[in-house]
Parts: sequence; structure tokens; C-alpha cells
Amino acid sequence: MQADLLIDTTAIQRLCLHDGPGVRTTVFLKGCSLNCPWCCNPETKTDAPYRYENGEVVVRSWDQEQLYARIIKDKEYFGPDGGVTFSGGEPLLQAEALQPLAERLKKENISIFVETSLFAPHVNFQLLDGCIDGYIVDFKVLRYPFLSRRYKKELFPYERNLKYILPKVERVRMVLIAGLTDTEANIAGLQELYRKYRLPAPEFLQYHSLGKGKADRLGVEQPLFKQPSHERIEEILKLFPNSQYAKI
Repeated sequence: MQADLLIDTTAIQRLCLHDGPGVRTTVFLKGCSLNCPWCCNPETKTDAPYRYENGEVVVRSWDQEQLYARIIKDKEYFGPDGGVTFSGGEPLLQAEALQPLAERLKKENISIFVETSLFAPHVNFQLLDGCIDGYIVDFKVLRYPFLSRRYKKELFPYERNLKYILPKVERVRMVLIAGLTDTEANIAGLQELYRKYRLPAPEFLQYHSLGKGKADRLGVEQPLFKQPSHERIEEILKLFPNSQYAKI
């Protein structure tokens, strides 16, 4: 039964202001279809260790009642616009386990957002979409996605998922990294989707090295990357009216 399935998380952050409208509780779920070398949450990767090298547990498994109780106690802070955001990793990989929890939260009139890379089986989007109020889409490297071997054969093209959730896409994000996500080919790919589907103006995010520190604690190698030049950032912003560059 779905209600018996455990939900694996790596963190829960309260009073978040940047993961959807209003004040939100953001739940970071374990598991990801991608293997982005710059990942800011390397502990969420499917094959990442479940403990840091000092023995500290990275992943906690919650039953439905436990996670519901953890989220619902923040309801008083949500107000009319806030709620819960499921992030990761790729939260849609745990759609089956999330469905009964999401249905229960909706009965409490709690807004539910999902932050997704779109790289999850299409059936998972279908399973959860009825409970979702909005999506935050994180685009990565559009031409050459860093898919892990484990999930590569199970995934449908991300564009099919994008079309399916399009009416509920509230925000679009991309971390700008020199030589990876800021390339002419990658930005052209984003432009194509932006025009084709009339997406919201992208929010470009500054690369930071916080993921490197987590990777070191996990005993996992992660290189450092560079931010694009100021000139390159300005070039990209001009291609997308009303887009922003958010410094972290």
C-alpha cells in the first residue's frame, strides 16, 4: 500500500522564502536522475553515501504520519500563500510514496509546490499532479544531460514532462556555470523552450561552492567550477526579457 511507503529525506528547512510563494517548509528528498558535477546537494544523489565520513546520518526515512506531523506543525506560518515545497534531488522519483501525504495535506488546504529537473518517469508526474499547485523547473544542461546509468533507460524525455505540467509552471531556474550551462548551445536550448512554451522569465542563479563542502564530508570528489564573466551574464539576460540573476 502507498500509505505504508517510507519517504527518504536529506533535510527539512522551515520558513523558506525562495521556494515558491509565501512562507514555506521545504522538504529535500533523496534520489536524483542526474549526476550534475556541480550539484549543491550531492547528498541527495541516488548513489551518494547515506552517512557523512564522521558517521552523521545523511538520510532519514519517514513514515506518512511522521512527515505529515512534521509539516503540519508549520501550518500557522504559511498564511494564505505559503505551504510546502518538495525539492531534492528529484522529488518526483518518490511520487508513489508522496501521493498519500500530498492528498492529506491538500485536505488541510496546504499549498504544494514541487521543484523538479523534469527527469523522472512520466507516470510519476501523472500520479502526483492532481495535488500540485505549482512547479519550479530547474533546467540543467539541456543538450547533454548528466543522466546516471541507473535511471537512463527508465526516463522519458524531459520535454514530454514539461508539456504535461506546463499550466502549473510558476518559475524557471538555471544555475549559470562557465563552460557548462552558459554555453551558446545550452542557452539556445533554453531559448527554444522559452519561446515554444511561453515559459516564465528565467531566474538565473549564481554558482556557489557549498556543494563541494558537502561532497568532501561525504568522501565524494567534486570539482570546483567558475562563474561566467559579468559580460556573459549580461548577454544571457538580454536574451530573456524580465529575467534575473540572483546572487546567493
